Amino acid sequence: MAGPGKTLPKEQDLGVDWRTPGGLSEREAALIRDWYSTNHGEGDLSVVQFVGFWLQNGSEPMKRWRRMAESSMSDGFSAPSVPVVLFLHTYAVLGWQDGALYETISALKWGVTRTQVLEILGLAFIHAGPMGIGNIAPGCDRIIREWDGKADAVARIWPDGWEADAQAFRAGLDFSQSGMTAAEVARLSDWYRDHQGEVPSYVGFLATTKPELLKAFRQRYETTIGEMPKQLVPLLIFHAAAMLGKAGAMRRAAYQARKYGVRRSEIICTASLAALYAGDLGMEAIADVLMPLLADWEGGGGDPF
Repeated sequence: MAGPGKTLPKEQDLGVDWRTPGGLSEREAALIRDWYSTNHGEGDLSVVQFVGFWLQNGSEPMKRWRRMAESSMSDGFSAPSVPVVLFLHTYAVLGWQDGALYETISALKWGVTRTQVLEILGLAFIHAGPMGIGNIAPGCDRIIREWDGKADAVARIWPDGWEADAQAFRAGLDFSQSGMTAAEVARLSDWYRDHQGEVPSYVGFLATTKPELLKAFRQRYETTIGEMPKQLVPLLIFHAAAMLGKAGAMRRAAYQARKYGVRRSEIICTASLAALYAGDLGMEAIADVLMPLLADWEGGGGDPF
């Protein structure tokens, strides 16, 4: 349970009061085992071995971690699928097979389409490369191919107001031609300033030294995005960048999220989910990037900070 006054999608609520002292009771351990085996597994804990490890070797670390996990999701996303796909993308970038597998199971179970899952993995491929996708492919490939299309009923798959808009990511480049013309470099630079608040230094570097590489990169980015909501894309990038400690990428992704109407509570939730891994080693960098942008973040409906 998220705690008094906190809201949490019911699909993410294990029904445990994490504030009680000590380890897990037998009932609480059973609730955890059932939730993970159903929502992050195929009837057992084989792909969430960290759960079984702590249930067997002193359950308090698991209890305290789950309290932090639920608190990071509370008052954030109205749809349970968003935290799932944030971690799906990041685990794919990191090349963690079991993590990508169990998040794929949850995503499909809660109504994310096969096409959207493949788009998310396609976006991850840009940063994971063959090594990362090769690591996750065996498990994810089987789940995606064998999925029967049946999903649990959830209140909503994506937050209200989120919608696909593939054209938002198009910078006006002609991918049928090699290299970059001066006009294309200018259009691309304008796109970055408008959508991400600044032009990354690699744009000018590649435009001068490897223009065909820059165009090929943009083609991968632009054509990967189709059916997933446009608001999701910068959050996927922000979450992975936060986990990797990449301040520039975090800053640009947060700017883009704000431009696309992501709510203030939703970017805070994304940062909080990254904090599950960051701890003292990474939370300061996340806060340093995000806090200046929150001052004038309207919240997509005036939701409070």
